[in-house]
Amino acid sequence: MVVVLVAVVHNKACGTFLTHWRSLVFIQGVFSLLFALFLSIPMVVDVCMGGGDWESFATAFSVSAAVGAVCLHGGKSGPIGRHETIYLICAVWIVLPMLAAIPFFVSDTTGLTYVDALFETVSGLTTTGATVLSNLHAKSPGILLWRVMLNFIGGLGVIAIGVLLLPCLKVVGLKDIYGVESPTVRQFKLSIFRAVLYITCLYVVLLVLCAAAYKIAGMSVFDAICHAMSTVSTGGFANYDDSLGHFDSVAIEIIAIVFMLLSSCPFVVYLRLVLEGRFQSKQFAVFVCVLAAFSLLGAINLYNRGVLPGEEFPAVLLRATFILVSLATSTGFANCDYSTWSFLAVTGTILTLCGGCSGSTNSGLKMHRIVILVRGGYRYVKNLLMQAPFATPHKQSVREEEALLPEAGAFFFLYVFVFCIACIIVAWGESDLATIVTSVSSTFANTGPGIGEVVGPNGTYASLSVTVKCVLTVLMLVGRLELVPVFVLLLSLLQGSVGRLLRVRNGAKMLDMFR
Repeated sequence: MVVVLVAVVHNKACGTFLTHWRSLVFIQGVFSLLFALFLSIPMVVDVCMGGGDWESFATAFSVSAAVGAVCLHGGKSGPIGRHETIYLICAVWIVLPMLAAIPFFVSDTTGLTYVDALFETVSGLTTTGATVLSNLHAKSPGILLWRVMLNFIGGLGVIAIGVLLLPCLKVVGLKDIYGVESPTVRQFKLSIFRAVLYITCLYVVLLVLCAAAYKIAGMSVFDAICHAMSTVSTGGFANYDDSLGHFDSVAIEIIAIVFMLLSSCPFVVYLRLVLEGRFQSKQFAVFVCVLAAFSLLGAINLYNRGVLPGEEFPAVLLRATFILVSLATSTGFANCDYSTWSFLAVTGTILTLCGGCSGSTNSGLKMHRIVILVRGGYRYVKNLLMQAPFATPHKQSVREEEALLPEAGAFFFLYVFVFCIACIIVAWGESDLATIVTSVSSTFANTGPGIGEVVGPNGTYASLSVTVKCVLTVLMLVGRLELVPVFVLLLSLLQGSVGRLLRVRNGAKMLDMFR
């Protein structure tokens, strides 16, 4: 019902009404029932494996099913427009975490407040991997499975999963809901449903291959499935406090590196491989080259400083590569505490904010935007040095980049702006600089672990204040949605409120100041 509440606020502010609000309620009901189905899986697993939390999942299942039934009864299947889509996306990412947090809150083994439970849930759904739980080995199988399932669901995208079901329910307007991947659909002349179906199948294939590889490398079946979900989604949740370092296995670390990179490749590249037999992506190539270069530099730095005495250079290189790939892909796995290794810690934080590839499960600024900004800056400086006029580029590729430069620049500004504001707010409740900066960067970029004793690889976010946890929870959602839907919604509400006030006091002409 969050959709209706937001719509009412908007109507009061703007004097307009969402025409298809009943369709939004109906779609919210579909998602709630879908989540009830997901909740039944860890409930059954917990019963079969002798866990003690199946009742928590039964409670969450009942609540989610009830919410879904009420929304379906009060809503109506029908079309939705672009205007309503923003409300739908934001509402889905608010309501579903509230439902998914119930098992963590109700469970006796977790001992979490609802704020902590919501933090853990949002961290899972946004594939952040930041946790407030400790002693994970003592948690029930249902709780452990639900954590990584949230990673897996969030990695594929709650909206994408819904798109697979909504056509069967005669809900239209899917192109707006799944607009992020619309270039993929246009490029291969696929329907929205077929494109998402292909992507889902590819996602599941990666999961099966990763789980099989982990099992061969020595994990149990349960651990292999759980860590495969976390790896393919680049979520980073693990079944042990020391993450993948618990297994102390070179083979497992190599497998994790391979599948973290494969999951960071844009899914459009896999579609091209399946439909056209070509594997080509400049963005992914740049991403891999950057990671290779910094991994080599990091290994040389660690080896020369003697940080890891007794280890040969190949072992040091593997450790550095694992850490940087984990951070750059926003996965957040750890095989050691790298907080005291200054070069890797700083480099990892920067790569965390830069993020991975667009069209993948990664978060952050994204590599394609960084490439556009770097090339745009290079052309700007080059023209200044040559004292040449800023003429229209002749090459088609350069013209296309120039057209995208304002959008990339605007996104970069918003990204830095939100990051700075979040740091200021978190600094109000925390005193350690490393904790402030890296907790914000790790949650905003959906990576998880930061630097230091509190939020580092060996720590948790449990000791942070309630206010800071709430801020970081919102930050994870904003980062996962990539700012735009949130800013569009806020701007819509703000313009409506200001516009209504100005119409009453100063007349309609003053509205031009805010357009």
